[in-house]
Amino acid sequence: MTSNRYGLSQEERDCAKVAKAYLRGRLSERATVEWALSLHRSRRAERFALSELLSEFPGQQLEEPYLDAWRAIQQSWLHGDKRAHDAVSVRNIQRRIAAGERSAALAEEIASLVQPKLEVSPIEEGQWTPVRKDAGPKSIHDLLSTNLRSVSLSDAFGRSVADIGLSRVSDLSFLRSLSMALTGRIETGLHIAEKVYGSAERWGTAANPVRVFFDYGENGCLHEISRRPDDGEPDRFSRGLAPSVKFLHATLERMGEIKPSALVPFLQFLRHSEPDVFRRLWAALARSPNLVSDEAVGNFLCDISPKEFWDLSSFPEIAELRAVRFAALDRNSRQSVAHRLECGPSPELWPGKITEMEVEEFSELLKAREMQRIEVAKGKLPPRLRAWLLEARERHSELSEMNIRSGFPGESRGSFAFRSPKSAASDPGYRYDHL
Repeated sequence: MTSNRYGLSQEERDCAKVAKAYLRGRLSERATVEWALSLHRSRRAERFALSELLSEFPGQQLEEPYLDAWRAIQQSWLHGDKRAHDAVSVRNIQRRIAAGERSAALAEEIASLVQPKLEVSPIEEGQWTPVRKDAGPKSIHDLLSTNLRSVSLSDAFGRSVADIGLSRVSDLSFLRSLSMALTGRIETGLHIAEKVYGSAERWGTAANPVRVFFDYGENGCLHEISRRPDDGEPDRFSRGLAPSVKFLHATLERMGEIKPSALVPFLQFLRHSEPDVFRRLWAALARSPNLVSDEAVGNFLCDISPKEFWDLSSFPEIAELRAVRFAALDRNSRQSVAHRLECGPSPELWPGKITEMEVEEFSELLKAREMQRIEVAKGKLPPRLRAWLLEARERHSELSEMNIRSGFPGESRGSFAFRSPKSAASDPGYRYDHL
């Protein structure tokens, strides 16, 4: 964190004065940026000198992309450097919750532990190829490497389930405060991801969790789905949005256990938010009929886009929601969902270079897979689709091996290693019997 003048000793103030005089006029030099990136948090005087200089510059007087680079460096300093004692912080939080503390300060500390942050580093550390430093920088990426970083669940919790003791908490005010704090951190993380990675299609697992809830299979007992015990939490090594998103889901789920009506404003926000991760959170919570009505689930499934309906790599929670709640939907909603399943993926989901025969073959298995998912979840398909599925099973024996999450990211059982229609069909070496 950047120091202020009153937090510096007299010796540090003198050092800052000298550093400021030397750095004046040198902020638009690559060497100055590289020097600043190497400053340890103990170099408070130098960091303070840089911050004071930057506060004197109206944006138009500092050459781009240097202004963007300096603002990124400043933002990275706000949260301090990479923490080496996350496990210690976790144990401290666990003890405080077990002791009965339910303060706003504790809620903020939990949110801060898992919040996604902007990380900057020398550009050589972020690229495979050397940088031509003789050329003038055209963008911030020519000056430094930026990433979205957060705590690793593996580092903070080791091999244990990521649990801070929320099951002991019954204080709705505390849970509400924690949910709002986590939501704010996720919003900030989404903003950082957009700046760092560009459009959402380029985010990858750095910003997109594999699953939006803690998923330890048999060990976690989150729901009744059999998995191999050694699979583990799929996001346990992720340092992107995953930790904050998963803790938000756990907090909201706990609120729903105590008082379902307390979730109404949060569910409304998640349902109508633009970022995909929030709609995925809504879908994960909506698996429970105690939290979301059959009518609301039906309306959601009828309104979602083709990508949300079919893309398991981006929206696995929606496919799971469709399967587990299908049987309870009203007649019109079931017919609407069944019609979309019968029609198959929309044309815009297919790559340009693919033959009609390939589309037909690939589409058949995609449709059969999603219908079988409903069958596995005890849903009842319309007779016409049921008959079609029985015929498809004879052509694709791997369908009989499905569980409810076959084909999801991180699921590699049998012939259902996940691929989105577009990525799978556009891969010339990819066989359609490995969907």
